[in-house]
Amino acid sequence: MAVRYDSLLAAALAGEIEARFAGEPVTALGLCPESWTLALPFATGGTLWCFLHPEAGQILLSSGAPEALPPGLPVRPGRARRSGVIRVGEWRWFPFRRLILLEARALPDERVLALTLASEGGPPRYTLLLELPRNRRNALLLEPAAGTTPGSVVPAGDTRVEGETTEWRIRAVLRERPGQAGRGDPYRLPAGRRRGVREPVPADEWTSVLAGLPPSERREPALRHVAYLSPLNVEHVLAAGDIDAQYRRYLELRSHRTERWLLGRAWGLQPYVSRLGDPDAVGIPSILDGMERSAEDEGVRRRFECRGPPAQDADGTHVTVAHLAGAEAAAAAQIVRALGRRRKRLARRLSSLRSELEQGEPPERLREAGHLLLARLREVPRGVAKVELPGFEGGSRTIDLDPRLAPAQNAERYYEAAARRQRALEKLPALIASAERELREVEAALDRLAETGEVSETIRQLAGIRPEAMREGAAGIRARLPYHRFVSSGGLEIRVGRSSKENDRLTFQHSAPDDVWLHAQSVPGAHVVLRWSRRDQAPPERDLREAAVIAALHSDSRHSGVVAVDWTRRKHVRKPRKAPPGSVAPERVKTLFVETDSSLLERLRPEP
Repeated sequence: MAVRYDSLLAAALAGEIEARFAGEPVTALGLCPESWTLALPFATGGTLWCFLHPEAGQILLSSGAPEALPPGLPVRPGRARRSGVIRVGEWRWFPFRRLILLEARALPDERVLALTLASEGGPPRYTLLLELPRNRRNALLLEPAAGTTPGSVVPAGDTRVEGETTEWRIRAVLRERPGQAGRGDPYRLPAGRRRGVREPVPADEWTSVLAGLPPSERREPALRHVAYLSPLNVEHVLAAGDIDAQYRRYLELRSHRTERWLLGRAWGLQPYVSRLGDPDAVGIPSILDGMERSAEDEGVRRRFECRGPPAQDADGTHVTVAHLAGAEAAAAAQIVRALGRRRKRLARRLSSLRSELEQGEPPERLREAGHLLLARLREVPRGVAKVELPGFEGGSRTIDLDPRLAPAQNAERYYEAAARRQRALEKLPALIASAERELREVEAALDRLAETGEVSETIRQLAGIRPEAMREGAAGIRARLPYHRFVSSGGLEIRVGRSSKENDRLTFQHSAPDDVWLHAQSVPGAHVVLRWSRRDQAPPERDLREAAVIAALHSDSRHSGVVAVDWTRRKHVRKPRKAPPGSVAPERVKTLFVETDSSLLERLRPEP
């Protein structure tokens, strides 16, 4: 599932990016629309990755340059194409010369990051905007409008006017969308209407917004009127009790500029700037570190990796296999890529395990909180998110609570957290030792490949590649796609899942949200995707019916005369938790009734 953003998280992330890369030379900007991925490599080493798919959202750092980065960037004068764009596979690269990252800012009270690029000591040349709301994630490359020398696109305070045009125009867009601004259009600032952008709202304004409303009805007015409140944090603020206690918690939230936590949520691991009263929250060094853990947990790099050219190792250094030829060179290149990816995963896992071992409260302290709650149940009011109780050995202790639970249930929660922490402390040393051993083996295999190019069975096993999965190819060896391909009479691509597991891969990794998803009604069968990018239009009737016939022919109803086939947009298909492979829950379904004409498969020319 995706990382979710609010304006507080966006501001913290912008600060970390600026602290890490401000003043560093930028090599290029890479856009891969197919996988919603963006790469910003720096000349001094390191790349900022943005995975902007609605099911991802992580912004990550890595060492070395992307594999798809064209060699020789920045491009010398006269080398770049006239358009200034270099295409490598699915990537579009915009080369930069003598530019640095001047600043990284978040638009006030918005989920938008602005990275300003400039020549050293000169005016801004480009602004890279990262729009982070889940339903409209995108990236825009802005350049100054003709005849202007604009300043920062981020206003100095809460001075935005709805639809205000800036001195910037859009040069490139990661994902073009109907009805939205595109290349060549002026960039317009989003409107800021909420109170308290520069400074927290005063207590009297807070009271004027929420006074007279029952607690259950305060959520929407708070979100509508108060800056920096969001669905991520508003429940924590409003759980404090009366209006004064809620205001104090709001001020506390606004002051948490240096806190960094990793929260467990229904949608996955969520980095944030406040613990939000969660006793299971884990302290992290930075938001970027939390993004890395979330991406590793969700397999983001694997799911949204964009194809590029030749093999590199995990640090971005090309591994030389030029002394090999033909299939041997192709096999070695594939092995190097696989080992490089595994080394990255192991390094991230090792960092995560070590951090988990070093951070988090000791089990004894968690159990003590449970003991205190049980010992003083009558002193713990219901519906509060925090309570201060006298300790067993003098002094007092503040204990975070879940206001939805009774005091005894909160105590049980602390006991469960202590047990989990105890089990983790018992398992983590062995897991760390195992990850260190695997990492040493992978690094040794990469060293042997760099020296000899020899692909032994041991190295192949380390890379996780079966011999039968390898075949020759001039540019290396690609893994088999999880679908068969057909072309409709109207020229639209139709993809058909090969098996139950590959149905899932087709639906959730090899299709776009607005594609059309089809499946024979109430019988086992293949997932079928009709590639279609127009959100505002249904696909042509003939192409849709042909895709429906293919879905019927790849189902258990293939021998029936007439088959009911359900269809919907792919974005309305979800995977229930713990559902078996290939099992999904489509919504907003429509039904077509088609005849099973098997000759159609030949006429639509299946591609290998």
